[in-house]
Amino acid sequence: MELLTPLFAIVVISASALTSLVVWSHRGVGPKLAAVGLSVVLMGAGYMGFVELLSRPKPTTMEWAQDATQNATVLSVNMREDEMIYLWLAPAGSKEPRSYAMPWNKQRARQLDSVMRQAQEDGSEVIMRGEGDDDDEPGYAEGLEDPHDRPMFYVAPQQPLPPKDYAPLVPLPSLPGQGVTPGQPGQGT
Repeated sequence: MELLTPLFAIVVISASALTSLVVWSHRGVGPKLAAVGLSVVLMGAGYMGFVELLSRPKPTTMEWAQDATQNATVLSVNMREDEMIYLWLAPAGSKEPRSYAMPWNKQRARQLDSVMRQAQEDGSEVIMRGEGDDDDEPGYAEGLEDPHDRPMFYVAPQQPLPPKDYAPLVPLPSLPGQGVTPGQPGQGT
């Protein structure tokens, strides 16, 4: 949605520039009116096309506007055997989730299903690896020579618990008669 307005502005400016070339040329009225009419049709079709594309999953192979080197959290999956794998992803650093379509791959579908089951058991999230991730990512399998052999999906590592502060928040007052006297057993002298 963030790119809709700038992309449509480019279409409008381009169509207007082409129309102005024809309108300001030394042509007859017919070609000028045709250029204006075609420009209006192009702008309307461009806007309707952009709006229609908002509801469609983007093929993962067509991802160029977002940083393809980022990891993304898998929010939901819909697998259609021998057709497509539809993914609802939350890319790292993005405010909005995105919908993607990936060509069906039996090995990838099995891996995704296995990782999703493991993540559900662990109470964790599934991460889709970006193309440019470092080899020290948690999903990297040791000993693989080809980086394309790395698993595309993996279970997110559990976040460490916050450090505990064992110091008392408020010092405990000592009650009269319950103080420690030197020389009692278990106390240092």
